[in-house]
Amino acid sequence: MIWSPAVDPARILLRPCPPGMDGPRLAARDDVIVGGLGNDGFCTASVSGVEFPLLFLAGGPDEPVAAVVLADHLALDRLEAVERFWAALNGDKVPPERRQMSKQKRQRAGKSLRAVDGRKDGASYRVIAQVLFPGHRITLATWKSNALRETVIRLARDGLELVAGGYRSLLHRRRHGRKRRSQAVRTG
Repeated sequence: MIWSPAVDPARILLRPCPPGMDGPRLAARDDVIVGGLGNDGFCTASVSGVEFPLLFLAGGPDEPVAAVVLADHLALDRLEAVERFWAALNGDKVPPERRQMSKQKRQRAGKSLRAVDGRKDGASYRVIAQVLFPGHRITLATWKSNALRETVIRLARDGLELVAGGYRSLLHRRRHGRKRRSQAVRTG
């Protein structure tokens, strides 16, 4: 599956350089391997062994290219992808992707999906809790007041959101404390 740039901010958008400007010609470089380029412009580039998903909006790797960064809610993620690509092209150390999931987030996503699978197979929340948390003693008598009950219900709810398309949010890095400013322009 090829992720669209609307969903995956790591896909770098490239176009031919504006007249009078010069950018890298990817095909002319020994350290760049462009693979899988189709008529739709989607491809990958390996720069000194680091893979980058690309989309040529026009032109191709034979022409000098410029990166395009959309000014949307994923702009900072897009800039990070371009920064990593630029570092690789210049032989600098490529910074790690900051959008990678933490170990805890991966584990929670896995448990959420397992809870959804359990519910779709007809398992009760208590049975799911026993499978997901085998170290806890869960009895029928204490189940209604057990804190794991709410945890499992939340895991199943979050898993349903992931299955319904929320998994795409895993492609973006989370930003804490950022509020969107209104796009309305105040006058006078």
